[in-house]
Amino acid sequence: MGDVLPCRLLRLIGLVAEALQDVAPDVALVVRPYPMLAETDFFETLHKRPNLRFDDDYRFRRTDRSLSREAIFERLNLQEHAEAFVHCGTTMGLEGAYFESPVLFLDFEDFDYGDGQRGFMDLRRLIHQYHNERYMIRDGYPNVVRRSGDFPATLSSVLTDPNPFRAYNRSLAADIPLRALTDVVDRLVDGA
Repeated sequence: MGDVLPCRLLRLIGLVAEALQDVAPDVALVVRPYPMLAETDFFETLHKRPNLRFDDDYRFRRTDRSLSREAIFERLNLQEHAEAFVHCGTTMGLEGAYFESPVLFLDFEDFDYGDGQRGFMDLRRLIHQYHNERYMIRDGYPNVVRRSGDFPATLSSVLTDPNPFRAYNRSLAADIPLRALTDVVDRLVDGA
C-alpha cells in the first residue's frame, strides 16, 4: 500500500477530529476502518485522541473478509443513530443516506492528497471514483464540503440543526431506490 494513503488518511481523520473537538467536544468521532483493509497499524497514532474511538471489533471476530449478519446490523444501527455521518466516498456514506442522520461528503479541494501517481490507492482518486461523481458529489447541497476551512462551520451547523442537511439524504436515496436482492436477480435474468 505504501505510506502515502495511510499518511493522507491519518491527516484527514485528524482534521475531522480536531474540527469536532472545537465545535462539539462532548461528541465522539467514531472511525470504522474499511473491512478489506489488511493492515491497520498506522491508525495507532489516532488512538490517543480523546474524542476519537474506533469501531473495529468486527475485524477481530471473523475468520474471513466477509461480515456476519450481526456485524452488518451493528454497523447499520451505528449509522442510523449517529448525529452525523462523515465520509469521503464510502459504501457506508451511501448507506447512511437511507437514514435520518445527515451525511457529509468530504471533497476538500485544498487538501494535500499527494502526487496522484499512486494509482487506485490515491485518496483523491478514491474520492472521485465514477460512482461518487455520478451519485454522491452533488452541487447545491451543504453536505458536500469542498474546503477544509469550511468544515468546522458545516459540522457545527449539522450538529445544531440537521434538518437542512437531510435533503441530500432524501435526494440520494430517491435516485438509488433500495431493492430486494431477489428483484435485482430477476432484473439481471430478465435483462432489464
